[in-house]
Amino acid sequence: MKNPLRYATLEDAEGITNLLRAIGWFNAINQISVEEALKKIYQELKFCLNHPENHSIYVYEDMEGEIIGYISAHWIPMMILTGLEGYVSELFVHPDFQGKGIGPALLDSIKEEARSRGCVRLSLLNAKHRVSYQKHFYQKQGWQERDIMANFVFPLREK
Repeated sequence: MKNPLRYATLEDAEGITNLLRAIGWFNAINQISVEEALKKIYQELKFCLNHPENHSIYVYEDMEGEIIGYISAHWIPMMILTGLEGYVSELFVHPDFQGKGIGPALLDSIKEEARSRGCVRLSLLNAKHRVSYQKHFYQKQGWQERDIMANFVFPLREK
């Protein structure tokens, strides 16, 4: 049996698009046509795959080869640290497959790569209203919530 977890390819754009549309949380994906969403995902995926020194994306497939989860991470040099910081920007698992160990497997792939890159830490953001936050998913995986930091964003354009 082949490993369901692998590094993403450009051919995964459609599967990632389908997954994100199935989740339904993101206006930038769900309020445009399937074709437009696929084009957007393809372009973002292509950019990341063309810069593997800075970005990593892994997908998780079901038995039929459909993408049911993915993770995206970015490798950031920081002068205030003794090595890189890895930033997990996206981790999504299809609602029908949550609770089956896919999220932890995807996180483990990034942790392993982060160690091989010499990262000193990984970070991510988790919306407090999401089930993953409510059920302490990341804490159960060994992540620590920082109580001394605030998350700020500066919108540069409307969504």
